[in-house]
Amino acid sequence: MLAIGENGANLKTLMDGMNLRNRSSFVNTYIAPNLAEGYIAMLYPESPNHPMQSYYLTKKGRELLEHL
Repeated sequence: MLAIGENGANLKTLMDGMNLRNRSSFVNTYIAPNLAEGYIAMLYPESPNHPMQSYYLTKKGRELLEHL
């Protein structure tokens, strides 16, 4: 969640920030669980494969980050 930051980020930026290369593993390990728990949200939820898709912290995600 730290990698997302205040302004959100796309998958490539997040993966680069965490030094990870396997996209499907990254999505299954980090993105999907955090989306399911409501810590992050998609900028374009109606179009998951949108070319400009980014992820941002929800209120729940920001609150959790403050307590870490």
